[in-house]
Amino acid sequence: MCFNYNVHIGAINRIEIGDRVLVGSNVLITDHDHGDTKRESLLIPPMRKAHVSKGSVLIGANSVVGGKNIPDYCVVAGNPARIFQR
Repeated sequence: MCFNYNVHIGAINRIEIGDRVLVGSNVLITDHDHGDTKRESLLIPPMRKAHVSKGSVLIGANSVVGGKNIPDYCVVAGNPARIFQR
């Protein structure tokens, strides 16, 4: 495993990173967020919001995801990366 600069991993449930994985710079890997995006909710500072699990995150080697907008809640793998499951 190799992590480049400015990698942030935040887990409240599970994040699994496989063998031979390289993670580039400025990457965020997380299995949670701070709730919804309703206007009232956005006015509350993140530190005061409960964490909401979005499920487990599994990361495997030989996938290249770069400069792409990947939809939420999907499985992406390959080189170049493509969406396998939505």
